[in-house]
Parts: sequence; C-alpha cells; structure tokens
Amino acid sequence: MNERWQIMKMAMAHDIFTIEVEVVEPSSAAAVARELVEPLQSQYAEILVYVYADREGSGGHVPLKRIEWTMADGFNELVY
Repeated sequence: MNERWQIMKMAMAHDIFTIEVEVVEPSSAAAVARELVEPLQSQYAEILVYVYADREGSGGHVPLKRIEWTMADGFNELVY
C-alpha cells in the first residue's frame, strides 16, 4: 500500500496474472497499471488489472476499468 493505490487481491492461473487495485485518483489508473505490470511482463502472457475507486475494491462494486496487458498487443483499456 502507498498513498496513491492499494492492491486488494491477486490471483494467478497458468500464464495469466490478475490484480485488483483501488486508486485514490481514478485518472491515475493507467499509470498505476503500468507500474504494477512492468515487473511481471517477462513472467506472464497476460496480466489483467481491475481498477476500483478508493474504498470500492470489496463489497461487490463494479470496477472503474480493466487494463489488460498481453505480450502480443501491449496495453488495452476497457471502461465499465
């Protein structure tokens, strides 16, 4: 945890890594996702970062967006 974001949950299956993160400032979601993904890129074929607003990472809230990274296509963002 830091002042800008907090990881709420992580999961791994095969060569896919999933991270759920709360961000204090939603406009920083892409930068936070890149910060989380970069150290993992050599280990996984796909990394999914589900971004939630601050204090909405649990309790069944819908994420603000999903940021996907793949070896083939790089970053792709889906806004909910």
